[in-house]
Amino acid sequence: DSAAFWMTWQDFLRFFSVAHVCDLAALAALSDDKSCRVSVFHSVWLPRITAGGGPEYGTFKFNPQCVLTVARSGSVLLSLYQADPRPLGVQGPDAALLSVSLFLLEEGALFAGRRTLIADSRRRVSCATFEARRGCRYRLIASTWAPGIEGGFWVTASGRGASLSPLPLAAPSDGQALAMTPNSGEACPRLLASPHPRPHPHQVGATAEDGCAVM
Repeated sequence: DSAAFWMTWQDFLRFFSVAHVCDLAALAALSDDKSCRVSVFHSVWLPRITAGGGPEYGTFKFNPQCVLTVARSGSVLLSLYQADPRPLGVQGPDAALLSVSLFLLEEGALFAGRRTLIADSRRRVSCATFEARRGCRYRLIASTWAPGIEGGFWVTASGRGASLSPLPLAAPSDGQALAMTPNSGEACPRLLASPHPRPHPHQVGATAEDGCAVM
């Protein structure tokens, strides 16, 4: 009932290679009311729709995107998560981590003016911090390394009044959709096994907010 457990050091080394520590006190320091508040954007890369690949591809603009705003200027902690499909029965190569990136654009800037926050990460969770200004709107774009790669992800933001809102999707032409077709004609088990429902093509982004008080 205390949510505490233990294991031997040998078992830990057998099953884990990386440990991430969630420092609630540090997250609470980013808010004005000593509460750990996290805004979440969940979406998926769908072949022919939102699997646009990296910025070197002409389909990059079709990747899922959201807008970040803050109530007060200050540091914002961003995290990019990949779901672990192994507990859902997905094993072997299909359970491998994707190479993912997270880019930031100030509203009105061209794609060429993007800032890379997380580059080609193959971790379950990757983090980055940047200084956000009140009154500015920042566009966040998450991508895989190539078009047609299917998978799900979460972006979280913690900061003074940090909020994530999904952006409307652009509709690709037939040629652009073809460029986002995977090499394999099969759907990725990683997404099919996801505990989240497969979204409608025109509702690929969703947001939520969670919080807990830190005394």
